[in-house]
Amino acid sequence: MPRFFASMAICLCVIVGVTNAASAQTPDPAFRQDILKLMDVMGVNALGQQMGTMASRQIVEATRKSKPDVSQRALDIITEVVQAKFTTGFTAPKGLRDRMESLYATSFTHDEVRGLLAFYGTDLGRKLLMVMPQIALQTAQLGQQWANELAPEAQAEVQRRLKAEGLQP
Repeated sequence: MPRFFASMAICLCVIVGVTNAASAQTPDPAFRQDILKLMDVMGVNALGQQMGTMASRQIVEATRKSKPDVSQRALDIITEVVQAKFTTGFTAPKGLRDRMESLYATSFTHDEVRGLLAFYGTDLGRKLLMVMPQIALQTAQLGQQWANELAPEAQAEVQRRLKAEGLQP
């Protein structure tokens, strides 16, 4: 489960960066192999399956809400098709893995990828892979809590300023 959250965090970063990655050049074969190895060590290669599982759950839930009488067989087919598409699509040519590979190639040098592989091979690197997903999740929760605490103050200040400038009665 910890790799799931790491993969999701990586996915969000990738989605933001995919536009830049599309223009990247293909790395040489040795660099490419090391990038793929790093992605595997980081748990990224399971991302397609994880995203398929999440997407199929969301679609099944939405389908149940919109069509309460839908058959279980129909839901099973939805799950099967969506999971298969995401899983095979991840590794397909020009799929998410290829796009992520380009992102890694433009973000890191070959020596840096080798350094990351060496680091993740250490006890500390393996610990980082295990704890970062939980830290990222807890940080998101803390950030949401913090934003919820600040929102009333910000809203009150906006209302005060709008009234002061005659923009709101």
